[in-house]
Amino acid sequence: MIISFLSRHNQKEQYMKTIFSWKRTKAVSSVPKLLLVFATIAFFYSVPGSQATLLSYEGFNYTAGTSIVGQNGGTGFSQAWQLNSSGGIFTNQANSLSYRDAAGNTLLTTGGSLFLQGSLTNGVGTASGPAAQPNRTLSYIRGTNSGGADGVTTWVSFLAVRQGITTNNPTYPDNPYLRAANLALYNSAPSTEKLSLGNTALNPSNVVTLLPLGNLANAKPSSVPFNQTNLIVVRIDHIASAFDNAYLFVNPPLGSEPDVALADTNSIGQFDFSINRLRPFAGGRKDLTSEPYAEIVMDEIRIGETFADVAPFLPSLEIARSGNNVVLTWSGTNQLQSSENVVGTYTNITGATSPYTNGISNTSLFFRLFN
Repeated sequence: MIISFLSRHNQKEQYMKTIFSWKRTKAVSSVPKLLLVFATIAFFYSVPGSQATLLSYEGFNYTAGTSIVGQNGGTGFSQAWQLNSSGGIFTNQANSLSYRDAAGNTLLTTGGSLFLQGSLTNGVGTASGPAAQPNRTLSYIRGTNSGGADGVTTWVSFLAVRQGITTNNPTYPDNPYLRAANLALYNSAPSTEKLSLGNTALNPSNVVTLLPLGNLANAKPSSVPFNQTNLIVVRIDHIASAFDNAYLFVNPPLGSEPDVALADTNSIGQFDFSINRLRPFAGGRKDLTSEPYAEIVMDEIRIGETFADVAPFLPSLEIARSGNNVVLTWSGTNQLQSSENVVGTYTNITGATSPYTNGISNTSLFFRLFN
């Protein structure tokens, strides 16, 4: 079996592509054998902004090599990306990050991704370089400050991978990346870093960490390495007239909402996590030998009211032979369609549910899931 995923985006639709074809061929022994042929065709789902409780979405669907500052794509923001005293690099990349869970479900993605690199210097000799920290204000407030929605739950997800120059600083043997790199959630009244997801400067280890107030003293580390592509998800319970709760999930299954008891780490009842602004961050160089600049790639930032809002996925479509039949299995309620031509027209297979069994013939058939 061969599986592949491809994505593209425009103003009206997003596509995730995966499809299977089968037909029978004859071997020398004349025993029928199943030939699995790969092809691609569109898998449709609604644009993120059309979901009632998806509050914000940024897929970085911009021209590769352009600065993120001034870009105004996505949904759920009140302004374009702002410079915010940034140095270094904050440009769009053509490639998108991806995530597939253990069950074969694949996070829906579109566009490119954001590359952040802190500055090497501030332009004056060997002095420390400024951070790359563009920011963007949301079109709403979640939490207690400034009349935000309280007594509600906010979910935030994004893909990220820490990369760049490493160091062998003996003071921090478990962390080759000593400058901060994270996605920070802010509140602008007053401007306060409420919660960061990633790591901060001089972090004891290279793992994805929950950082209340962006402060190392409050760090709640997971056990998941940061220098690999991770789906980072946080659930924030905004508690009316009390401090809030936050639960960090790294690489959770996509098919159902994760239980808070299974969170990789959490912060319970200690801080206010009201938010209305995003700030991706990569720290600038402090010292090229012991603390070089940070680099991070981010993608698919989503904010919603439910886990399903921030973790839309393409279910795995599996195909296998059983005697003279092929059996297709998948999760969810997507409609199975078929066509004798890879480019369509595709039609619904009436009443098809997983597992779906079809007899082998000499005619090629192509299958897709449609939602």
